[in-house]
Amino acid sequence: MASHGVRTQEQLAQEIGVGRATVVRGFSGRKAPGDALIAGLRLRLGLSLDDFVEVVPARSKP
Repeated sequence: MASHGVRTQEQLAQEIGVGRATVVRGFSGRKAPGDALIAGLRLRLGLSLDDFVEVVPARSKP
């Protein structure tokens, strides 16, 4: 985040219009990030959707 001029999660939350708790939960992995957080991060930090999505092959059933 610092490389993008963002010093704290609180600052980031204010800049993208979500609560600080939303940013904390999103970065900690405790909760999947919602649309508002993903959209805000993409715009503010210049991230692509690929930075948020991981395609995992489905397991075949035995």
